[in-house]
Amino acid sequence: MTITYQPRWKEMFDGFVGNNRFTVEMTMGHEHVYFPTESTWNRSAATWAEGMWQRARDGAEAWCLSNSVPFTIDDQAWVEFHPATAIRL
Repeated sequence: MTITYQPRWKEMFDGFVGNNRFTVEMTMGHEHVYFPTESTWNRSAATWAEGMWQRARDGAEAWCLSNSVPFTIDDQAWVEFHPATAIRL
């Protein structure tokens, strides 16, 4: 399944997987995406996101490279998972 990415107001960076969504930090002003470590991802992953860290990380990093946005994997970074009922913003 394809993951698409979209920055969102309030310093958020969304990854869409089908009807599901995950959100990580993206600072504004000086844009920068902070992606969680695999262990942080796995601790809170929704069932649909289990085992998806590498693909999500690779896609987010590729998006950042193509948009000239710095990308860092950070053990302090957070991630939120949103259910299939969440709508695309």
